[in-house]
Amino acid sequence: MINPLRRTALRTKAKQHKESAPWRPQRIRLNAREMAELRHELFARTNGLCEKCFKFVGWYEGHAHHRIKRSQGGSDVLENLEWLCPNCHGREHGL
Repeated sequence: MINPLRRTALRTKAKQHKESAPWRPQRIRLNAREMAELRHELFARTNGLCEKCFKFVGWYEGHAHHRIKRSQGGSDVLENLEWLCPNCHGREHGL
């Protein structure tokens, strides 16, 4: 789970980014450690269940999928992530 102080720091970082580039949509990028913390929160939110087929997916097998792709301006925030099994994640990407 993300520390409340870290969460405040991330919101401040996002606000500064938005103020420095108001013509761009707000986008938050996290480093590897912050992304791992976010992945823990995502796993806890879903209780390890795939959000498409509702099968249990273990920590190491599950995928954190961005609903709005990062390449299309999606952020690394909990609201933009869903926990998927490898099969559903592959279907999301047309594999």
